[in-house]
Amino acid sequence: PTFSLGTVSVDKTTAWVPVNSINADISGQKSLTCTTGVGPCSCNGSVCKAAGLTPGTSYTMTITLTDNATNTTSKTVTFKTESDLIFSQVSVGQYVKYKPSKSSYSISTSLTGYSSYQTINPSELNLWRVIRKNSDGSIDLVSEYLSSKSIAFEEKEGYKKYIGTLNTIASQYETSGITSGSRYMGYNGQTQNITDETALNKTSDAAWTSSTTASNSPKGSIREAQGGGDTLYETDTDLVRAACGNTLIAKELSALLNREYWLASRFFEYYDSGNWSFGARNVDRNGDVKVGMYYWPNNSINVRGMSYLRPIVTLKAGIQASSGDGTKSNPWKVN
Repeated sequence: PTFSLGTVSVDKTTAWVPVNSINADISGQKSLTCTTGVGPCSCNGSVCKAAGLTPGTSYTMTITLTDNATNTTSKTVTFKTESDLIFSQVSVGQYVKYKPSKSSYSISTSLTGYSSYQTINPSELNLWRVIRKNSDGSIDLVSEYLSSKSIAFEEKEGYKKYIGTLNTIASQYETSGITSGSRYMGYNGQTQNITDETALNKTSDAAWTSSTTASNSPKGSIREAQGGGDTLYETDTDLVRAACGNTLIAKELSALLNREYWLASRFFEYYDSGNWSFGARNVDRNGDVKVGMYYWPNNSINVRGMSYLRPIVTLKAGIQASSGDGTKSNPWKVN
């Protein structure tokens, strides 16, 4: 007897194999059977079905056609069952192995105010922590490590575009078909690029007479839009602390040392002496939120800040993990 096999169909626990062009005409077909060696397998008509399989596992199915003269023909086919969705497997705080697709990105001087282009390698960050499971089935991840290169922002242009540039940088860590979005750590709807320079250009008196607080510069307020700062970063820092053992500390990739990294948040501080400053926040090597760069509108000091990067990406709903258990030594692997 002769036959051929069609394309295998699988889900997480079952596989179906079409059996085509069956020919046992001389003596007639006696039986069509199958086995995987690990669970029930049966043939009904011209389709053989294996059930009770393990998600994300490779199998071999052997199909045997027997005619009434006891002649047999066997063929084998290999397949792999679908994996469980990572959303159903992971918990907040667990580790995920995910490698961004882009290996190089040059950050324009127009985005940072810095004197030259700066280049990063997004694909170097490939170990992440789960900080939130979203209601739509997506998962927010923060990088466990920092970029190997620090990024500089300088003077007013750097300050104006600080948050927008950090979000642009974060988007370079995405991968088509795997991620559904990104943000830089600390971003929660703040003004990305300041276009109203009224406060930034004041030199004879302070723009405001009180430091940034949650009440005097909320999201969408004139003060926040003019660069007065915000406390909206607390949403992300709270998520990271809850996921990473109540700490914001991250390791620097190349030397595995604690390093400072940028946080997507601005800060305004008023001084009674008549000096005032607009600042860009960062997280220092002790895990504390500080101000890493100042812009003084009332003088011409060349102000520059340099820190490392720690982006957040969102795994799209429906992503499967090919292996792992969520530990640092065996993280869930998605690509």
